[in-house]
Amino acid sequence: MVRGAIAYNTRLPLVLIRGSISYGKGVRTVTTLPWLAQSPDLSPVEHIWDHLGRRVEHPTSLYELDTRLQQIWNEMSQDIIQNLYASMPDRIPSCIRARGGSTGY
Repeated sequence: MVRGAIAYNTRLPLVLIRGSISYGKGVRTVTTLPWLAQSPDLSPVEHIWDHLGRRVEHPTSLYELDTRLQQIWNEMSQDIIQNLYASMPDRIPSCIRARGGSTGY
């Protein structure tokens, strides 16, 4: 698992955590909500992961994946993160107008 943090004006280093976290650890109760198949993802973090994923070219080892993700993360312009945050006031009404469907973002 890879963890990192973003904020409007900074980002923390990525951290590679060996192993995985099972459903039972730290999760007591999960309430599920109906979700549309084409619903937009309003989380800026998911868009950052998409940005990283598009630039990782088929790593052949965990080390290569970790190294490449770190490199992309460190080279990523803070403007990308700030633009995602700045787009939220437009994304949310667009999502409401689309009734939770695809918005084009």
